[in-house]
Amino acid sequence: MGWPRFWSSRDRAELERLRESEARYRVLADAAGDLVIQYDLNGVIQYASPSAAAFGHRPEDLVGRNSLDFFHPDDAEQRKRRLEGLRSGASLPRGAMNERRLWHGDGRWIWVQGHPTVVRNKAGEPIGAVTILRDITERRQLEDQLRATQAETDAALVRMRESEARYRLVADHLRDVVVQYDVDGIIRYVSPSVAHLGYRPEDMVGRPMADFGEPTSGQMMPERLGDLKAGRTLVGGLENEFRVRKADGSWVWMQGNPTAIVDDAGRPLGVVSMLRDVEERRALEGELTRKREQAEAAVIAKAEFLANMSHEIRTPLTAVVGFASLIAKMQGLPDKARVYVDRIARGGEALTSIVNNVLDFSRVEAGQLELKPEPFEARALVAETLGLVHDAAVAKSLTLTAHVADGVPRQLLADAGRTRQVLLNLLSNAVKFTRDGEVRIEVTFAAGRLRLAVRDTGVGVPKALADRLFQRFSQIDGSNARRFGGVGLGLAISKGLVELMGGEIGMTSIEGEGSTFWFEIPAPEAREPEPVVIESEDELSVAPMRVLVVDDARPNRELILALLGPFHLKLTEAADGVQAVEAARSERYDLVLMDLQMPGMDGMAATRAIRETSDLNRETPILAVSASVLPSDVEACRAAGMNDHIPKPINARELIGKVAHWTRNAPGAAVSEPA
Repeated sequence: MGWPRFWSSRDRAELERLRESEARYRVLADAAGDLVIQYDLNGVIQYASPSAAAFGHRPEDLVGRNSLDFFHPDDAEQRKRRLEGLRSGASLPRGAMNERRLWHGDGRWIWVQGHPTVVRNKAGEPIGAVTILRDITERRQLEDQLRATQAETDAALVRMRESEARYRLVADHLRDVVVQYDVDGIIRYVSPSVAHLGYRPEDMVGRPMADFGEPTSGQMMPERLGDLKAGRTLVGGLENEFRVRKADGSWVWMQGNPTAIVDDAGRPLGVVSMLRDVEERRALEGELTRKREQAEAAVIAKAEFLANMSHEIRTPLTAVVGFASLIAKMQGLPDKARVYVDRIARGGEALTSIVNNVLDFSRVEAGQLELKPEPFEARALVAETLGLVHDAAVAKSLTLTAHVADGVPRQLLADAGRTRQVLLNLLSNAVKFTRDGEVRIEVTFAAGRLRLAVRDTGVGVPKALADRLFQRFSQIDGSNARRFGGVGLGLAISKGLVELMGGEIGMTSIEGEGSTFWFEIPAPEAREPEPVVIESEDELSVAPMRVLVVDDARPNRELILALLGPFHLKLTEAADGVQAVEAARSERYDLVLMDLQMPGMDGMAATRAIRETSDLNRETPILAVSASVLPSDVEACRAAGMNDHIPKPINARELIGKVAHWTRNAPGAAVSEPA
C-alpha cells in the first residue's frame, strides 16, 4: 500500500500502531466471554462477537438486524432516545453503563449490562457505537429478592459475595493459559493463570517463547516462526502438544491451539494461543497404552494356548478316530466289539467337535474368521446336514423331515460351510433335547435372504432362561445332575457366525412342547455352476504313485499307511524333517504328506529345504497333514511352499480325495483300483 507524500514517518508509524492495536482488540473481542456488538446511528448491528453463542444467537443472525429487535419492549423508548441523542452528536458520559433486558435465543429474557462507547470518524462526527453486554440476570434476580425483606437482602448479599469470591477463585486458578507473542517469538501478553506454572505474567513478558519450552516441539519450533515471518500464516485451530518448563525447573505437557494475528493487509503480527495442561491426560493415555499392550499380549497368549491345546488334542485324536473307523469297517467283528468301537468313534467325534467349537469361538471373538461365499444348493445342504444327525435321530426313534419352499432358488451365494455349521448346531441341539416326536427343517427365501428354521417337539426352554441361550459357556441346566452334555458354545458360535454373515438368529419356545430356532442370512441367487462329479469313497482311486509320509508320531504314520494301503501306492516313511529332506534328495516322489510340528526340523523348514535343495522333488506337491488348523497355520504352510492342507483328525475321504487330486496329473499317472 502506497503512502501519501505529505505523511511523515511519524504518521506512518502511528497508523501501523493503530492497525496492530485494532488486530489485537479484535482477537480479544473474539475471545471475550461478554457479548461485544457494534451498531450504526440507526441501531443496525454491524459486528457481533462469537460469544453471542452464550446468549443463544449466532453472530451472523445478529449482523444486519436492528438492535431494537432484541431488547424488551419496555426498554424500547429508552433505547430510541439513546439513538436519537447519538445521531444529534450528544456525547455519552464517560464510563456510562445501563441495564436492560435482552431476548435470549432460547425464548427467555435476560438482564444485561451495557458499556456503550461512541465511535467517531476522522472529523469527530459520531457514526455509531460499540458496547459490551454482560449477562447480569442472576444479579438482578438477587436484587429483586433483596427488595423483598431485609433478611432476604442480607442473605442475598452473602450469596452474592460468595458467588463473587467463587468466580474470582475460578479466574485466579484457571489452568488454561492465554499467551500472545509476536513474529519473533517474543511474549507480549500472558494471562494470570500462568501462576500455576510458577510464573508471574511480568516474569515472561518480553522474553522469547523458546525460553520456556523445548525448541524442537510444537509451537516453539523456529521454522514455524520463520513461516510466520515470511507471511505463511498458521492454520486456525491447529493443535499440538509440547513440554513447557515450569519455574521450578520441572517439565509439564501442554496443548496449544495457536491462531495467527494479522493486519488488514493479511500480514502476520503474531500469534495468540490457549495453552492447556495435559500432563494428567498424557499419564492416563500412557497407562491405557500399557493396559492395551497387556491385553494384546494376553490375546496372543490365549491364541498360542488355543493353538497348542488344539494341536495336542488333535494329535492323539487322529489315531483314536482313524483307527476306530478302520476297525469299524473290518469284517467278522463280534457285536459287542462293534458297539465298543462305535462308542470310541463317537467319543472321538464329540471331542473333535468341542475342540473345533472352542477354536471357532475364539476366531469369532477376535474377528479373525473370514467368510468364503460360494454358490451352493440349499436342498443339497439341508440333505447333507440331515444325514449328519440321521444316526443320532434313529437311535432315539425321532422323525427327521425337511421342507424347502418352492420359492427357494436352486443356487444361492453365501458361505455354504458356515451356513451348514450353524444349521448343524441347531439340528444337533434339537435332536439332543427331543426325547420323542419330530425334528423338522423349514427353508424359505424372500428379498434375497435365506431363512432356515429348526422345529422340534422337545423339552422347550423356560421363558426366564431364554436370554442365556446365545451367551458363551451358558446352558439352561448347569447343575451336576444335568441330563444333556456340551460346553455351551454352540449357540454362541452360531450367533457370531450369523452376525458375521450379515444376518440374525433367534428362537421361540414353549416349555414342555418344543422350540423353533431360526436364522436368516443374505444369500442372493447365483448362476448355475458347472456340474461337478462327486465320487463316493469306494469309487475314489489314486494313481500307482510313490508317496512319502512324514510324521514323528508312529501311530499317525501307521494310520495314513492303513488308509492308503488298499491302493497300489509305493509308500515310504520318514520320522522327522531331516529324514524327509534326505529321502527327497535320493529318490523322486509323486507326493509328500508332511506333518508340521516335529522335533529338530519341522515340516515347514523341511518343505523349504526340499524346494531349495532337491532337484528330484523341487516341484513335487507337498501336502501338510497337521493338527495346526488355524487360518494363520494354513497360510504359513502355503508361504513355506506347501500346496494344500489336510487337518487332523484325518478324514479318510478327504485324505484319499486330495491324494487323488494331486497325483492325477503326475507323469505316468494311471487310475488304480483299490487292492
